[in-house]
Amino acid sequence: MTSPARADLLANNFWVNSTFESGSNLNQTNGTPSNWIRGGSDTNIDQVITNNSVSSSHSLAVIDTGADTFGEWYADVLLSGHATNGDTLNIQWYEMWNLPDGPAPGIEMR
Repeated sequence: MTSPARADLLANNFWVNSTFESGSNLNQTNGTPSNWIRGGSDTNIDQVITNNSVSSSHSLAVIDTGADTFGEWYADVLLSGHATNGDTLNIQWYEMWNLPDGPAPGIEMR
């Protein structure tokens, strides 16, 4: 039996709202964690979920409706005061996807 992935915070983490605990309506799929922005051609498919998360709280999801649209989540974090030229950043994210028929040719997740 394998252990589920864990989303432990990296040491010296300076990401704003890194645990997704701040924001509005986080118990709703249309909630918005602080410092995150919905984007894409259909922002309604950008959702906050608690199931399938590897963290102990909330995850961001794009629930594709099969339409000819796309969704995305993004955030900007200023490096000023946290990193300077020559510093090394340790960056991580977890990604999971579920496609019942497998990925279609030419479709990518990024």
